[in-house]
Amino acid sequence: MENNEILNLFQNQLKSVFNFFNYNDDFLNYLQLHNKEIIVNFPVRLDNNTLKTFTGFRVQHNNWLGPYKGGLRFCEDIYLEECKALAFWMTIKCALHHLPFGGGKGGIKYNPKDYSENENKKIAQAFCNAIYTNIGPSIDIPAPDLGSTSQTMDWMVSKYQELSNNNLNFGSFTGKTINFRGSLGRNHSTGLGVALTRLLE
Repeated sequence: MENNEILNLFQNQLKSVFNFFNYNDDFLNYLQLHNKEIIVNFPVRLDNNTLKTFTGFRVQHNNWLGPYKGGLRFCEDIYLEECKALAFWMTIKCALHHLPFGGGKGGIKYNPKDYSENENKKIAQAFCNAIYTNIGPSIDIPAPDLGSTSQTMDWMVSKYQELSNNNLNFGSFTGKTINFRGSLGRNHSTGLGVALTRLLE
C-alpha cells in the first residue's frame, strides 16, 4: 500500500464512523490530526568504525485516555504515513477495549538482519536517546513490533534508566524479557490471539 493510501484509509474510516453516529464535526477534525509527529536522525558508530546516520519516527496520535502506547517497527519500508495510520488505530483499539492508553507508533528505517548484535544494540539505544524526552511511563510507552524483540526493549530500557538516572525505572517500555520485568506470555500473545480468534469463527 502506498504512503498516502494508508493515510487516506484511516481518515475515510474515521469519517464513515462519524457520519454513521452523527458525531460532532469538531471532534472529527481533532481526531484526524496527530498530537505529535517526531522524526529523528541519529549517528551510530558501526563495528567497522564507520559512522552511519539512521532515521527514526515516533508518532503520538491522542492521549486523552492515558499515555501513548504502541510498537516500534525496525524495517527498511517504514515511513511516517504508516506510523500515523497505525498510531490512530492504536488509539481506537485502546478506546474500544477501555484501556487507559492512547495511540502511538514508530520505528527505525533499517533492516536489523543487516547488522551485528552489537550494532543493533547501539542503534536501538541511540534511538532511545534521540526520543528520550518524548517517552516515559507517564508519557509514551513503546513496545516491540516488526523487526524488534524483547531483547531490543531490554536495551532501550537500560538506556532509558541511564538517561533518567533511575535503575528501577522499568515502565518505560513493554515487551521486555522476564529478567527485565517483562510479562509472562508476551512473546507469543499476538499469535495466540490470532489462533483463538480463528477458533471462535
